[in-house]
Amino acid sequence: MKNEQKRKKFFLANEFQKEILMPALVTNIILILVVTLLLFYLIIDLLSQTTGLQRLVTPEQARVAGIFIFGIVLFCSFILVHWCYKVSNRFAGPLGRVTRELQEIIDGKRDRSPIIVRSDDYLADLISKVNILLKQK
Repeated sequence: MKNEQKRKKFFLANEFQKEILMPALVTNIILILVVTLLLFYLIIDLLSQTTGLQRLVTPEQARVAGIFIFGIVLFCSFILVHWCYKVSNRFAGPLGRVTRELQEIIDGKRDRSPIIVRSDDYLADLISKVNILLKQK
């Protein structure tokens, strides 16, 4: 199945994809908050200690450190959510397509021609087996 089609929808939003992405998104938000707070207090502690002498951190230094930490954690979280989205699309897209096209065959709206998917989709092997079944009458 060497058909390189482009996705028509950016976000598929079927139930399978929602079940994958929602826990990842909620976990990611919690991760952002916890890691930002922990790193903020760690950096504030490190900034307040210089060669054994205690020095107060200015509010400006604390604000800059907080923004910097939040930005880094937010960037890493964005990468994590993007990866989850890409992986879930490679499952949800073919699964939704096979389900829809098999229902169309059952309803008589479509002939038994092969179901076409992208080569990088995770269910391509399963769909090739479904296509073999569709060829048999």
